[in-house]
Amino acid sequence: MRFRKTYVDVVARIDADGRTTPLSILWRDGRTFEIERVHGAVRRASARVGGTGVRYLVSVFGREKYLFYEGPRWFVEEVVPEPSRDCVERGAGDPEERPRRAARHAEDAPEAAIPGGAGASVESAPGAAPRAFEALVAALRRRSHPPMPRSHARRA
Repeated sequence: MRFRKTYVDVVARIDADGRTTPLSILWRDGRTFEIERVHGAVRRASARVGGTGVRYLVSVFGREKYLFYEGPRWFVEEVVPEPSRDCVERGAGDPEERPRRAARHAEDAPEAAIPGGAGASVESAPGAAPRAFEALVAALRRRSHPPMPRSHARRA
């Protein structure tokens, strides 16, 4: 599982003694997550994404999460979604593979879905299928080993 540092807006209460208590987290898409409980606050570094500051252990929707106050800004350790194993095996995570995949599937697409509108055909793009095949062969040659069987894949 991978993480990234995501800065967020936080509504917090600062009492007369100067203690800061976070009340809610405002996500970048506008959603607001109410903090149900603050379990503790200690000065710590984030081992997952880097950065130091005050680490708050908070409960949001019954799940405990870390919220960091680093200087004037707040951040969380956001989980980065990983592509499924099927996508990785097919090379869907590779940006260079996307155009080749589109060219491979152009033969199977209905005429309306092919660029150029209705009436266009795969033959209107001369050499598309052979180029896609050559790109696939080149990608397979670059691999140093065959894909790992699913029974040996690391479980998250």
